[in-house]
Amino acid sequence: LQSYFSDPVKVKQIHLPQVCESVFIKNGFRQRVWQEIYTNLGFGQTISYGELAARCGSPRASQAVGSAMRTNPVSLVIPCHRVVRTGGHPGHYSGGTRDNLKIWLLDHEASVH
Repeated sequence: LQSYFSDPVKVKQIHLPQVCESVFIKNGFRQRVWQEIYTNLGFGQTISYGELAARCGSPRASQAVGSAMRTNPVSLVIPCHRVVRTGGHPGHYSGGTRDNLKIWLLDHEASVH
């Protein structure tokens, strides 16, 4: 986490911390969403809710992706702030209670490019 905030260029060169296997154990849609983000959505990248739903095998489940985002147990390690609305609008973060934080995180990552 220290590198993420103080030396974001370095973050691109290191691996994310391991997530406890119990987070992914149920293998339901929510866990597939978290696994997809954790494994395939790198620093500074974004994906829409609909694109993420399609990658997880349910192209019409963008609202379910939003539900998975709201219940993410480790939100910086499984970086749900990188999931945005179609067209690039950030959408909500932490159920809409921390939208400004999502925008800050996205801007922080974009500033490194």
